[in-house]
Amino acid sequence: MNFYDKTNLILRLDQMIRLRFRGNADSLSRRLGVSRSTFFRLLDDMRSLNAPIEYDETGQFYYYQKVGRFQFGFFRKVSDTYTRHAAL
Repeated sequence: MNFYDKTNLILRLDQMIRLRFRGNADSLSRRLGVSRSTFFRLLDDMRSLNAPIEYDETGQFYYYQKVGRFQFGFFRKVSDTYTRHAAL
């Protein structure tokens, strides 16, 4: 899997987590179109980037313990904020 494909999957999984899609690892991996082991590798990668991911067994959904989201790309510093650099 190349970098673009992996970041795309992380962004999709991030959205699923933020929207609290219901399902266990099997059903969410099917929705992403990846194997169960790849799904767990993606979760591990996200956690290694400090994503506080937990699983609610009762509600059957993954969630973040703290509000946040993933963003990939180059962000240019403008004043005290960062602005995403548009591709040419």
